[in-house]
Amino acid sequence: MVIARAKGYLSEPVPVGWEDSRSDVRVVMLSDVGGDRVVLHFGGDVMFGRRYNEPTDGEPLLPSGEEGSGARSVVEYLRRAFSCADFCSVNLETVVTKKSYSSAYPGKRFLLRSHPDSLQGLHALGVDLAVLANNHARDWLDDGIQDTIEALEKNRLPFVGAGLTEKQAELGTVVQVGPYKVGTIAYTTVTGSFVNDNYPRADKEIPDNVPDKDLWLYEERLWGFDGKEWSVDLEARRIAEVWALYKEIEPSLSQQTRADAWSSIDSVYPEMQDWIARRGHGGAAQWSTTDSVEAIEKLASQVDIMIAQLHCGFQFQPSPSNTIRKAARAAIDAGAHLVIAHHPHVLQGMEWYKERLIVYSLGNFVFDQDFLATFD
Repeated sequence: MVIARAKGYLSEPVPVGWEDSRSDVRVVMLSDVGGDRVVLHFGGDVMFGRRYNEPTDGEPLLPSGEEGSGARSVVEYLRRAFSCADFCSVNLETVVTKKSYSSAYPGKRFLLRSHPDSLQGLHALGVDLAVLANNHARDWLDDGIQDTIEALEKNRLPFVGAGLTEKQAELGTVVQVGPYKVGTIAYTTVTGSFVNDNYPRADKEIPDNVPDKDLWLYEERLWGFDGKEWSVDLEARRIAEVWALYKEIEPSLSQQTRADAWSSIDSVYPEMQDWIARRGHGGAAQWSTTDSVEAIEKLASQVDIMIAQLHCGFQFQPSPSNTIRKAARAAIDAGAHLVIAHHPHVLQGMEWYKERLIVYSLGNFVFDQDFLATFD
């Protein structure tokens, strides 16, 4: 990868190979329009954990004690092209912590954790903004969110899309890029509720081949709740039954009662999944058809370029879901100039909507997945 530069033009990354060794390489460059044209680069899903640290075979790419240099090595062949921009952003889909798996979210199937030193990989890529609005921001619960925020702040890496409170998670950010104020706001629609919806009901018999680690799905535990707005008798129940009771009543409860009830449930059923900032705990910012649209409208009125990033859709599917289509178009209608989406881990194409770009899924950028569908 070489970078072509000329005064008055945008720098242009150019991949070259052996086939170019005996010929001229023609490069078309764009004028910088006297500094009025800027370049924004976006990367999809990024993390530096799991098989980077503990591969199924071979030596780790991020050995213990060398996570910083390992991360820089991993991104070396991406670095020159990606950092060749005025503004760079990625979806940081991991908790940044040194905490062990024993303190991770109980019952969560996939957990992503990266060592704080691995953030050197983001610096090497020239990342100006880390997006945290995704379904892995709370993999180590609120303590993990705190660790992630502290690590990013220590490394002077701005972030958006998650926090220890709902208000913090929903905050947008504004950065100066050349002559422009660029605003970014980020949300996810992946809340964890669909996991709870699939827990085995009380009338489902325990299969003979259930692994010991999954027996909690069928375990009956004593739980009840006594509040002014809602009360439930103390009885032995499976986690699915308690979820069904809470899910039905939640829309009618005040915010405080929702938080109190969830705290009560969490104390008995810590495996109940909730990955977003609500119910009295932290997490990622949740997309709301009304509130999110209003927040985009407000921020768009304060900036020159408005970007909405959405973590949404179905994993490994080649085309965007109806949910992400509606959300992305609603973001454009609210004033976003550009919508960047991720979560499916594969490419899902782009759309030109009202003369503004929607990128439906950028796929993986720096990730350990080795599924054929993710290779592109």
